Amino acid sequence: MNMGKIVNKLFTSILTALGVLVLFNSCYEIPSFPDTPSIGFDKVEFYDVSSGSDSLLITISFTDGNGDLGLSSDESDIKYRDVDYLFESADVNLTPDEVVTPRDVGRELTNFTGYPSSENINNLEFTKVPPYELPYSCTHWFIRPEIEGIEIQDTVFFIPNRNQFNIFVEFLYKDTPSAQFIDFDWVTDIPQPCGITIDGRFPILQKSGDGAAIEGYLKYGFVSYGLTPLFNDKILKLRIQIQDRALNKSNIVESPEFTLKEIQVN
Repeated sequence: MNMGKIVNKLFTSILTALGVLVLFNSCYEIPSFPDTPSIGFDKVEFYDVSSGSDSLLITISFTDGNGDLGLSSDESDIKYRDVDYLFESADVNLTPDEVVTPRDVGRELTNFTGYPSSENINNLEFTKVPPYELPYSCTHWFIRPEIEGIEIQDTVFFIPNRNQFNIFVEFLYKDTPSAQFIDFDWVTDIPQPCGITIDGRFPILQKSGDGAAIEGYLKYGFVSYGLTPLFNDKILKLRIQIQDRALNKSNIVESPEFTLKEIQVN
């Protein structure tokens, strides 16, 4: 079954919103945990809204030894940037003649300088500028992006920075013929228009910034018009990971197998 074609026929947009809710456990004794975050799977719930979009709400437990969990919506540190653009030279010139566009398809990525950083060039699964076609048109090309306040009147290549997020969710469904779980990519499996990632940000959990250990529960939800039509009778599972401000990654937790009907709460 071609899931992308089904989505394309039924919807103009799958994900319409992301929501984050944080809950804490108060504790009288000061806990001691490793500085690398650790998480545990608690539950996942399905909310079926007949008149609109449906939602999945994931709950995980967490501990962190120095409390550096969370990102604000306006982070200025370069390591949390959303994307890198590539330019012809280290002397970045914000013009269509310098930025990488479809005319550069097939050129080696190492010929270019990344802005604001080049560190993600070597993390890609390809070594040359890819064509403007699926899936790359969804994952690595912007039309008329604004860079440093200047709108570039062209289609421009970019490299997404995974560290703009601090919670990562894999959505898997069981394929009937093979009985194997397949990762459903909410960006590239929704080709027209491109989908929206279900990775996201949860806010800063410790406002004081005093480096004290914290523990509690994190609720993270995503909203979609496609959950019921696409996955109503399918067997699903999730994999979740979080990351702290120092970019230390937690363990990966996996939910039990479930169907939407089994976890529906309304």
